[in-house]
Amino acid sequence: MVVMAEITTVIFDIGNVLIGFDGGDFLKRLFDEKTAEIVADAMFGGKWWNELDRGVFSDEEIVGGFIERAPEYEKEIKEAFGRVNECIHRVDYAIPWIREVKKAGFETYFLSNYSEHVLDHSTHAMDFLPLLLGGIFSCRVKMVKPDSEIYRLFLDTYKKKPEECLFIDDTEANIKAAEELGINGWHFHGYEKDHDAIMKYLQENGRK
Repeated sequence: MVVMAEITTVIFDIGNVLIGFDGGDFLKRLFDEKTAEIVADAMFGGKWWNELDRGVFSDEEIVGGFIERAPEYEKEIKEAFGRVNECIHRVDYAIPWIREVKKAGFETYFLSNYSEHVLDHSTHAMDFLPLLLGGIFSCRVKMVKPDSEIYRLFLDTYKKKPEECLFIDDTEANIKAAEELGINGWHFHGYEKDHDAIMKYLQENGRK
């Protein structure tokens, strides 16, 4: 944690923070265990999933990159990619939590690695977006976490001082990148585990 100033702003990641994303379980529902493991590695294990979130390559190029990692599973990879909405689910705590943070006096935003393809299939799980003041989807700006440029873009866009922000993300590398820029980071391990501690942290370090 950085904490060199009073925190005024909470920045949420979306996947596995404000929505559920269970790629591994989703694939196990589609395929046998061995196939699920191979397809998961092909899709999520290399650079191509992050490139999907960056939004520079076409879906066809991305799927081609997946297939290069497991060419004998082309059919299964294409099926999984076409049904990716099935690994995304709404979480009941998202709206009450955002409202709780706002009621405590903090501005709320999002900063998320997200592809257009997945975004198109996620509207059912994102009914919390109107409660947030703004945010950045990686695919819209052609940048991804943990690259420093996307954090700088957020700070510049919303005129925020890094030390006045708390960034909540489930990926350690993304937290480290934020902290290197002076943003306070919280490595999220789940709502049940972290909610009370986060709210206590905000109470102790927020604007008095």
